Amino acid sequence: MASIMSGRKVTGEVETEICRLYVEERLGTGQIGRRLHLSRTMVVRVLDRNGVGRDRSRTGLAVASAQTRQAVASLGGQSVPSANRMFSRDRELAVSSGRQSQMTDRDED
Repeated sequence: MASIMSGRKVTGEVETEICRLYVEERLGTGQIGRRLHLSRTMVVRVLDRNGVGRDRSRTGLAVASAQTRQAVASLGGQSVPSANRMFSRDRELAVSSGRQSQMTDRDED
């Protein structure tokens, strides 16, 4: 591949490769940037300029393995001691929240 960038602009050949990697190989913008030695921001700009809609569902836990998602979910609130949790300190708030949740569930039926 010739020079990736001429001045501060990405060459047309590289723009095509960025779009191909994103659409066909389903690589994320960070992965493409690392592979082509470009910033993630530059990759995003190229995708936007070429009308490639970005799939935002491929970020964060959405792309994590099922095992990783399970591990994160199992942590659920462990970072806050139970005495400091909102519902532990305010029973009335907990009861009110439970009632609201039950009413929402009934409305959906």
